[in-house]
Amino acid sequence: VADAYIAREDAYYFQRSPYAFDAVFQYYATGVVHRPPEICPAAFLAELEFWGISYRSIGSCCADIVARDRFEEKEEEKVDNKTFDNLMFGRVRRKMWTFLERPGSSIQAKAFELSSTLFVAISVMGLSFGTIPDFQVTQYLPAHNETILLPNGTITVIEKIEEMRVEHQIFVLTERICIAFFTVEYCLRLFAAPRKFRFTLKPLNLVDLMAIVPFYLELLLTLCGVDDKKLRDLRWAFLVVRILRVLRVIRIIKLGRFSSGLQTFGMTLQRSQKQLQMMTIVLLTGVVFFSTMIYFLEKDEDGTPFTSIPAAYWWCIVTMTTVGYGDAVPATTMGKIIASAAIMCGVLVLALPITIIVDNFIKVAQDEQQAEQQRMDHLRQERRIQSILNKETSNEDS
Repeated sequence: VADAYIAREDAYYFQRSPYAFDAVFQYYATGVVHRPPEICPAAFLAELEFWGISYRSIGSCCADIVARDRFEEKEEEKVDNKTFDNLMFGRVRRKMWTFLERPGSSIQAKAFELSSTLFVAISVMGLSFGTIPDFQVTQYLPAHNETILLPNGTITVIEKIEEMRVEHQIFVLTERICIAFFTVEYCLRLFAAPRKFRFTLKPLNLVDLMAIVPFYLELLLTLCGVDDKKLRDLRWAFLVVRILRVLRVIRIIKLGRFSSGLQTFGMTLQRSQKQLQMMTIVLLTGVVFFSTMIYFLEKDEDGTPFTSIPAAYWWCIVTMTTVGYGDAVPATTMGKIIASAAIMCGVLVLALPITIIVDNFIKVAQDEQQAEQQRMDHLRQERRIQSILNKETSNEDS
């Protein structure tokens, strides 16, 4: 079990954290585990696994470390060689899994990660630049006849050709190349995954799937003969295609797979769920209250934008969030007083949770730094014990 035995000191050496071992020792004395505050949760769970202690033995006061999905997910989805040994093409899938999911495992894996990031950036840039009028071309729809009834009763049939501005073909080609890369990447990840159902439910993998599905749904509509002219006639289909095209921008979230900063931000939001829920509930309550007040005070004014309570929601949201868009303003004195009260309430509602969210962000960043520091300490300890063993070996040989 021990990592080394130092004969000169007659001591067994365990290459583990001495800070975490205090908690392990207390467990064998009391039967309950308490996490030291200076130990990273992920590192502490690893220590418990090494010493054969179930995470269910953690005291209720420290149970928050197992409630964090990030660390819980890492424990549940830990993949070892035995996981793949019982699967079809296990050896190949293990190599593919390591290559795709662990960029630091090799230079080639790191290069693939950079390539994927580059494709995401190119895809988003192409989507953005394709909407610039200078980069668009005119596309003529198929001609069709229109019957016009003139005032004198004459019926005239004319041939009408509609045109529309679409993105240049270079952007269409770029989009297809990027989609092909994303499709191959997702299929390879799905093939290599040892637990496919759990793989498909992971948030980042859902984002990967949503990044390519809109393209294939549009392609399916085209193969079914639904062209742009028919889309205009079928309003529901036209709306669906528009939504699918908007969903293409979701692929920018794929960068979260490769960005530690975005992952830290996501973990911060996860830790701040209670504060965000509280802020949302209080904000919605204020929106309904002040919108109702402003509607009854302003509804009788000429040219008022507050034609209904729901119409006042927009004004109340931009007012309470201190944005102040300015497209709708109260005209009466009482309306301005209500608007002032909404602004002050909005400042209070936003200020209190934001400080807590900032504190959570700092804690998450510190946990990341501490985990990195522990990895460095682990490497230094490994070099130290190896140096001691080499010295003892040389002394025995001499």
